[in-house]
Formats: sequence, structure tokens, C-alpha cells
Amino acid sequence: MNRLVSFWEKKTGGNKGIFVYSEHTERFKGQLSYLSKMLNKHGGNFSVKRIDEIEKSDYENYFYRAFYSYENELDDEVEKFLSNKPNIYPKVDDYFEGKYIMADYFSDKELKKKLSKKTIAVLDKLFFLTWFIKNKPPKDFPVEIKSWDDLASISRSKRRFVVKMAGNNPGASWAKSITFLHKKSKVQVKQLFKSILKDDQKWIIQPFLGNKKITITYAKEDFSELCLLKGRIRLTPYYEYETGDVLNVKSTIRKNTLLVHAASDSINTIVSDD
Repeated sequence: MNRLVSFWEKKTGGNKGIFVYSEHTERFKGQLSYLSKMLNKHGGNFSVKRIDEIEKSDYENYFYRAFYSYENELDDEVEKFLSNKPNIYPKVDDYFEGKYIMADYFSDKELKKKLSKKTIAVLDKLFFLTWFIKNKPPKDFPVEIKSWDDLASISRSKRRFVVKMAGNNPGASWAKSITFLHKKSKVQVKQLFKSILKDDQKWIIQPFLGNKKITITYAKEDFSELCLLKGRIRLTPYYEYETGDVLNVKSTIRKNTLLVHAASDSINTIVSDD
């Protein structure tokens, strides 16, 4: 937490700020409030507000943006807030929020030429193999297919891939557009790719890497009882997008699902805070 406060001071020149969330991201209010509380224990002066609660005097502060870039096109309150030119971090950046950068990393040779060997070595370890779903499968796709339809013809064990929207769309956030190909029938796989290739939105495909189940102990909100939860873990590193420095790592565990996302029945905690 000291590192995060120092990071904020470096970026904004002060140790105070407001976490601003939208109606769409209101479910994260609890996590933002907890983070704000922890930062304040380490010398920060942070608060949490919904976007329609922002007052004129609040614009003297720096805001941490806890809503999606695309909401500017859909939510009047977000549009109104941004029209006031707030000091906001991170900046609204559709490309950065989506999976575009991952897909481009594996397909754009000119992009890789701009990176150092050290950077490439790090990204090769961090990034999942990712491809845009375009007219034809890429030559380096791990399964030999001539068209995306061909994935429907191979066995489920060989089509362990995840398909989802790349970003900059309501369907790309959380688990809304995710499809596990090995869970679908041949007909469903064919229909999926047929609709994707007609869609104006960008879609990506990645190998599916299943998480192992582990058991953790956690306390109820009032600390009255210790409980056990067996589920799959998702580790989420948070990077400073201008320098690539790791700021923190969060773990999320949820039972009975392949979709390890934040939800009412998941447990979130900090993994590392040096």
C-alpha cells in the first residue's frame, strides 16, 4: 500500500484522490472502499464516489477512473463527468483496455521491432497467445485448420480455446462474451464463427488454460467465523502502463466455475505488497 500511495504522489503531486465509479461498475464499490481504507491507513487521503455524486468542488482533486472507456458513449453521467475535463488517471484509452495490444503483439511484426529483447522476454512470459478472428486463421495457429469452421470438426480435446470480444464494447467486459469451444457442440461452434465474421466488433481467440482448484480459509465480513472455499484462482497483476512497473497483484477465487471473475460469491485479496 505504501508503494501505491507513493505511485499516486509521483503521478499527481499529492496523496489524495477520489475513486469514481459508474452505475455499471457499482458492484465494485466494496472493493474500492476497502482499497481506499487501506490507502488511508498508509498516509493517503482517498474517498469513493459514484459518478453522479461528483460535486463541483471535487474537480480540484485527481480521480482514479473505475469505469470503462466505452461508457462515455452509453452513459450520460460519464459523458457529463468527462466533459468537465477532470484530472483523471488512467486516461480514457479504448486500445489499452481491450485485448488489442495482446493480439497485435503476436501478429504485428513492426510492433515487435520497436521493443527491446528484454521487454519481449518479459511479455512472452506474461501474455497468453492471442489472435484476432479474421477471415482466415493465422499461419501460426496451433491447430492446423484452413477456416475457423474447421474447429467444429476436430475433437473437443483439441479445440480447447476461448473466444471473446476484444474490447471497447459492453459485451467485452466481465464474462459476457466468453465462449469455451470445448464446451460447445459442432453446430454451436460453426454458428459462433459465422456470427463473429459478420460482426463489426473485433473478436479474439486464445488457448484455454484451466486453473487448478485449491482450498483457502477466509473470514466472514464480521469476522465471526472462518470458512473454507475450494475453487479456481485467478491472479491479476496491475501494471503502470507508461513504465510497465508492477504495482500490485490481486487474487480472485471462486467455486464451481471456469469464469474466475469478481462476483458476490468470490473472494479477493492482495497477493503481494512489498
